[in-house]
Amino acid sequence: MSELGGINCFCGNLARVRTSWTKENPGRRFLSCANRDGGCRFFEWEDSPLCARSRVIIPGLLRRLNALEKENARLEKIACSLYFLLIRWSLLLCCIFCLGRRGWYCISGLELVGVGM
Repeated sequence: MSELGGINCFCGNLARVRTSWTKENPGRRFLSCANRDGGCRFFEWEDSPLCARSRVIIPGLLRRLNALEKENARLEKIACSLYFLLIRWSLLLCCIFCLGRRGWYCISGLELVGVGM
C-alpha cells in the first residue's frame, strides 16, 4: 500500500511512500520511484532511524501477528465446518422428529417431502 509523497524523483515522477520490512529497518518508511524497475534509483528515508530496541521488538511483533493471523484462518475454517455440521444435524433431527409424528420424511432441497404415510 503506497501513498504519493510530495517529492519528485530523478525521472520526474512523484515518489511513493513505502515501508521497509528488512531486519535492519523494520517498519521504517522511505520514498522511492514507482519506476524503479525502469532504472530510476531514487531513494530517500522518510522516517528517522529506529532505535536498537525497536529493531528488536518490531520483528517479534510481526512474527506474532503472522502466527495469530494464520491461527485465525485455521479457526475460521473449523468454525465454518462446525456450522455446516450443525445444520446437517439440525436437518437430521427435523427428519427424525417428522418420522415420529407422520411417517418417514426425507429432505429434498430445503423442503420436507413425505415418503411413506
